[in-house]
Amino acid sequence: QKGRLYLLKLGTTGSGGTVAGIRTTSLKINNEEIDITSKDSAGWRELLEAGGVQSVDIDVEGIVSDSATFETLQGYAQAQTINGFQLINTGTDTDAISGNFLITGWNAGQPHNKEAAFSCSLKSSGAITFTNS
Repeated sequence: QKGRLYLLKLGTTGSGGTVAGIRTTSLKINNEEIDITSKDSAGWRELLEAGGVQSVDIDVEGIVSDSATFETLQGYAQAQTINGFQLINTGTDTDAISGNFLITGWNAGQPHNKEAAFSCSLKSSGAITFTNS
C-alpha cells in the first residue's frame, strides 16, 4: 500500500492485513477528569488520579489501492460496527496503536490511477494498546 509513514491494518494484531497507507494522521488521547475538590482544598481544584473514562480518537487520511478493502472500510462506516484496527509506524515497524474502533466519519474521493483517497475518524471502544520500540 502507498502511504507516507503509517499503515492501517485490520485486526488488533494486524492479522487482517494492510488496508491503507496513511498520508496524515492525528491522535487524541482523552482523559475525563473527576473533580474531588472539597472545603479542605484551600480553594484549589483537586482531581482524582486515573479516575475517569479514557478514550482515543484517531483521524486519518490515506490511499487504498484495492477496491475490495476500500469497500470493506466504507461498509464498516455504513454499518456502524466496531472493528479491530492497528495503526503501525512503518519507520520503526514496532510503534503501533491497536484496539477496537468505530468509524464515526467517512469521506471518500474518486479513484485516480486505480487508487482511492479517503479520510475517516476512528473512536476507541475498550482498552487501547500502545507499543513503542
